Amino acid sequence: MPINNYQKMCYRRFGKTAEYLVDDDDKMKLSLEKAHIDIRPSAYLSYVWMNTILSAVISSTIYISLLVFLKPSISMTIVLVFIPVITTIFAYYYFMKYPIIKSKSRGKKIDMHLPYSFFQLF
Repeated sequence: MPINNYQKMCYRRFGKTAEYLVDDDDKMKLSLEKAHIDIRPSAYLSYVWMNTILSAVISSTIYISLLVFLKPSISMTIVLVFIPVITTIFAYYYFMKYPIIKSKSRGKKIDMHLPYSFFQLF
């Protein structure tokens, strides 16, 4: 499966840096192969970075709009500061762990259907 236009754009933005960082990362390559995600590790890392940046921008925009419309107290403002930070960290870790999650899901489906495959031969 070829990469889509969004992933191409992400790779154009962050590809050289990702190539430098993922040069010998067989762990990410293996997890992408197990998940049947047909994309190079550097392209996937670029995709993760772009999604993380978008998550930060969107959550910060929501945070600022909450500050403008709700006009919370100073203590509530300090608490609300952590929403964009937590959202950004969660998005990064989710996209980095997504191939592992998908490969485990594939493994469970295979294990669930494997006993019945013997009977389909006859």
